[in-house]
Amino acid sequence: MLKKILNKREKIVLYIAGVVIISAVVFRFVIYPLAMKYSVLSQDIRVTRARLIKYMQILNQKDDLQNKYSEFSANLKLSQQPQDTYVGVLSELENLAKLSNIRITDVRPQDKLGETAKKEAIVDLRTEGVLEDYMKFIYNIETSLWLLRIKKLQLSAKSNTNKLEGSFTIYQLSVPSI
Repeated sequence: MLKKILNKREKIVLYIAGVVIISAVVFRFVIYPLAMKYSVLSQDIRVTRARLIKYMQILNQKDDLQNKYSEFSANLKLSQQPQDTYVGVLSELENLAKLSNIRITDVRPQDKLGETAKKEAIVDLRTEGVLEDYMKFIYNIETSLWLLRIKKLQLSAKSNTNKLEGSFTIYQLSVPSI
């Protein structure tokens, strides 16, 4: 029946249109979703490879970091006894004050912590100096290898001079046992 209604040219156009429509449907519902899934999976593989490379670099540095840490901790010679901890902290504070041109007028070690005093040291410190020197001193304390932190700080101006009086409460962070 189709032969009688359509001539040869119309049949060719009909077949071409059918192939185009079927191709479009197959592309839209089969090929395109597969291509998108392939693209997403390829991106995931690239990200995972980059992470693995980064993790491998970190693992390769592990031994170096452990060696440097052991050298670092050996150089600090941190003691477990509270008296030695205070001696070390006080000598470190004295050195930092000298580097910053700050004059220490009073030092009072605190022993209010009881059991935790074996691992930490708290020191009240009274000082004199100029503002620029205090800035250096505070920076040096916060970046000290002894893990010193300023808990309380008060600066007040001395009368008729450009010097400041400082009152610090400084504590040493406890180092957990490894």
